[in-house]
Amino acid sequence: MKNVKLIMLLFLVSSCSLLFPDGIALNPTTYSYEYLTIGKTIDYTQGKFIIAPTTFNRTDKGIELEYVYEFFKHKLKENATKTRYIKDRNGREKFPFNINYDNGLENIDVLATFCQEYQFLVLTKTVYMHESRDIHAGSDYVLNSDTRAGAISYIKVLDLENKNVYFEMACSADVNITEEEDRGLGNMHKNSYKLGEKTMKKILKKIK
Repeated sequence: MKNVKLIMLLFLVSSCSLLFPDGIALNPTTYSYEYLTIGKTIDYTQGKFIIAPTTFNRTDKGIELEYVYEFFKHKLKENATKTRYIKDRNGREKFPFNINYDNGLENIDVLATFCQEYQFLVLTKTVYMHESRDIHAGSDYVLNSDTRAGAISYIKVLDLENKNVYFEMACSADVNITEEEDRGLGNMHKNSYKLGEKTMKKILKKIK
């Protein structure tokens, strides 16, 4: 069995040598974090949290990322719920408009009225470089001409009682290689969509 595995490994190496005579380059991804509020932690004992769908820059209506909800559900148990579970006495969703990352704060008065049993609203967002080269986190993130893939994920926690931003941070990721290097047959790197998922998961790991 060992001999078979060794033969297969040698075949794979020789095949790669023929296909990629200059070798295979796995380009590393650069990750960076930026806190957009003074507070850098979330106190999960302060109340009940509503988890809104994640906003993406191609759509106004968010998409529920189950791993985001499961993270908060694990931390908060019965003190975490999804926005679509907040219903009136007739069983209809309470929210009169689509909640997303960018309109949450400006509508916080309305949200506080509709969510009186809850203290916090969690908003998340992911932006991909291939859909907009204007993505930024705060003031420090700048794309350059050698950026081949990039994404930023954000998390914002609104304090519904005090009507302000309780916590906000961003995680950016990019791969920077020259156009000539990127055209090489043996050049490999994550695309922007993979980076979007990675950055969101890195934020969750950071705030656990």
